[in-house]
Amino acid sequence: LISPFYLKTMINTLLLSLGLSSFAALVLVPLGYSILLSFFLDEARGKGGKFISEISVIIPAYNEKQLISGKIQNTLEIDFPSDFEIIVVDDGSTDNTAQVVEDSFHDARIRLIKKRRREGKASAIMDAVKAARYDLVLLTDSDAVLEKDSIQQLLEKFTDMVGAVTGRIIVDNQKENFVTRIESSMWEYGNLVCRAESNLNSLPRVFGPLTLIRRGLVDISKDTLLDDMELGLVVRKKGLKSVYAAEARAHIRVPQTLGDQAKLRSRYFKGYMQLINRHRNLMFNPGQGFFGFITLFRHVLFEVFSPLLIAVVTLSFIMLSLIEAPIFIFYLLLMYILMGLSIFFMGFTLFIRRKRLKEALSDSLNMVFFVFSLQFYRVYSFVHRKKPAWDRLESTR
Repeated sequence: LISPFYLKTMINTLLLSLGLSSFAALVLVPLGYSILLSFFLDEARGKGGKFISEISVIIPAYNEKQLISGKIQNTLEIDFPSDFEIIVVDDGSTDNTAQVVEDSFHDARIRLIKKRRREGKASAIMDAVKAARYDLVLLTDSDAVLEKDSIQQLLEKFTDMVGAVTGRIIVDNQKENFVTRIESSMWEYGNLVCRAESNLNSLPRVFGPLTLIRRGLVDISKDTLLDDMELGLVVRKKGLKSVYAAEARAHIRVPQTLGDQAKLRSRYFKGYMQLINRHRNLMFNPGQGFFGFITLFRHVLFEVFSPLLIAVVTLSFIMLSLIEAPIFIFYLLLMYILMGLSIFFMGFTLFIRRKRLKEALSDSLNMVFFVFSLQFYRVYSFVHRKKPAWDRLESTR
């Protein structure tokens, strides 16, 4: 029989090992990845050339009566190098979105697909792709305002080995309140991460507001929650690459309350869980190299397993404080502080390469608040495993 002393020692060792290993994964992997990316922010010299093609613009919409007219007008004002068409998909709207399109525009280049019932954004995209006439497809959201030269900038990145090109996302309402400021900082961080991953030929996703992709690559499940992430993975599976074009810009507005952010981030969490199952053969695949072993591992760890790791760290040290000594609560608080510092420097290593010191410090502090809030929301989402009401296309207002 094992003596109580040895049993207690074994339990303490197990708890300490679980807590410290989870803490190391939470801190070292994301921070080390950001430090690595900071050396690859400079654009590679040379461009894809002058790629000219007709383009089908796809705009999924649900209850966008107030925005759809401006969105179509914005699209018409973009500089296209050749012929184009605009396909608006009304995903069962109840606010006369389709009627606004029909009454406001009498242009042969604008086509409307009206769906009787709401099926979600991914389904709307796939229906539009089937109806598209041209080989290149521009995917954009109804609340995204594209700059005039955005298409030209995307096309300059196209080569025979490129399957999709995505652009930079700029938050226009970042100064409205604290929530929009921290969300803007996260978008800035995401832009820099995509820029470096693109230079490393390891970009795993594209951005929904602005992505130019070959029509034959738009092959996503109609129930997917993260269509933009799945598109990036599909491109990779087809042996092509996704590229980031920093000079192609789309302007968006982000949610202004923590409640709306909670819904959005919970959708991201559940969407990543969905994609891990569908595309698990990409991770740790020798044929994918850096992408499979490093990039995807970091994204899955940070986006999916971080709430579980935080829970393991917290429970391990709480139990140690009860079994061994109360001082382990102090150690737990110290670990939270160190996690906050790692998040700060995770952002700072990239921000300082492109921003002034004051801006880099501010954005990095915003990331700390955002990531901690995000992780607690994800823990809550993981515990309450309910199908999200926002798994279908919602109005972006």
